[in-house]
Amino acid sequence: MKQKTTFTVVELFAGEGGFVAGFDKIKEWEHLAAVELDEEHARILSLIFPDLNVIRNDVAKVDWNKILKGTQVDCVVGGPPCQPFSRGGIYQNGWDDPRNGIPAFVNTVARIKPRAFLMENVAALWWKTHRRHIEDAIKQFENMGFKHTEAITLDAADFGAPCHRKRLFVYGTRVLHSPLIKTNNKNNYVGARQFLEPLLSKREPDGAPLPDWVKPKIAGTRGDIIIDCKQGNKIGKQFVSLDKPCFTLVASQGIRHRIRLGGKYYRMRAAEAASLQGMDARCSIEGIGNAVNVWQAKAWAKSIRDYLLSLEE
Repeated sequence: MKQKTTFTVVELFAGEGGFVAGFDKIKEWEHLAAVELDEEHARILSLIFPDLNVIRNDVAKVDWNKILKGTQVDCVVGGPPCQPFSRGGIYQNGWDDPRNGIPAFVNTVARIKPRAFLMENVAALWWKTHRRHIEDAIKQFENMGFKHTEAITLDAADFGAPCHRKRLFVYGTRVLHSPLIKTNNKNNYVGARQFLEPLLSKREPDGAPLPDWVKPKIAGTRGDIIIDCKQGNKIGKQFVSLDKPCFTLVASQGIRHRIRLGGKYYRMRAAEAASLQGMDARCSIEGIGNAVNVWQAKAWAKSIRDYLLSLEE
């Protein structure tokens, strides 16, 4: 039997392309469609990936028979909106939030019937408050034939990303397959310096110096990324050396994150944030802060490709 050389993937809740960019780095993947409801995110996604079939619609309302026309889908991936479950909103609407797209993701997998799937969201979903819902979703996936469905929390820095980003991944295969193997740890983490210095050297500083009462609390002298705006009791206390991975980027990093380099201060703009997430500089701050990290998406793309190749042997 001739081994397949390409595999098909559909991206749900595509945002501005974290998953798309990661899977695009593994040559065997062919993108069939990417669904994104937000008009601006969809516009940017089409701008960055002009050959991608971007469907601007609610995931729950897409007519997959019309889109796929009988084409076999090897993998469905997606990151439903995280706002209902992020630490800022975990004690608010949670599972009952109308933005909760996880049921739509589950239903779409049931309709498309791929050979594998991968869903991403914030690690808070695996906490006590919401864990039972994810366990229920896993049971639904198992009933669809994904006998090897698991949930695992992983940090993007463990896969070579220059920033930390702990996320919950729920993935399923119909035949047993090994999960991701970490490529990095605290002994060989990738620092943010090589990504930020080339960008900052091309523009003027645009961030005000930190107040004197904060400066003694900031460690390091070669340069730091600092959160120095309102964050509860952590005002002025969060920082990271440029020679280490940056902390998790958020959708509001443009007003919260400041970079100190050579005694000067810079606001983190979209270009800098995008470089740390592995995304295109044309992405928006919101799109970057809500996206799947590209290094991690690439690792998953390779792992799932290897799984599918093993089925062809």
